Amino acid sequence: MSANLILISRFSTKPGMAHNLASAIAHTDACAVMCALDDDEVVTLEAVSTDIPLQALRERLTAVLPEFAQYLSSDIRRELLEFIESPKPSSNLIPDTPYIQLRHIEVKPDMMSQYRQWRENTIFDVVRISEEISEFSAYHSIISGNLA
Repeated sequence: MSANLILISRFSTKPGMAHNLASAIAHTDACAVMCALDDDEVVTLEAVSTDIPLQALRERLTAVLPEFAQYLSSDIRRELLEFIESPKPSSNLIPDTPYIQLRHIEVKPDMMSQYRQWRENTIFDVVRISEEISEFSAYHSIISGNLA
């Protein structure tokens, strides 16, 4: 079962530092740590409790900045996502795979119902029959931004 809330953190690193940062993060509480294949970036996925106070989450996230600053080339981009549906469910809270693909789609609020119907009949149909895709979950953004 996919987590109800997931925090995605994207760390843009100085050239050649992504794997060093990934090793450093692996020793913290991050649940999944991945290096981008085509960029100097580390991505972490973390299941977040639905009852965590925002202040406690903020304090925990900002506490790691001094430890990781030497690897970073810019702000840490974070996004808190809420689970919506899964055409190919996972048995884990977060994906258990060496590769993920993140897609961000902006939909006008008055078009959301039509978009979700279109997604169900196109993207999700393809996902369900694809042997290459092991897990697929749809999340919607709750909070998104940069954290220096």
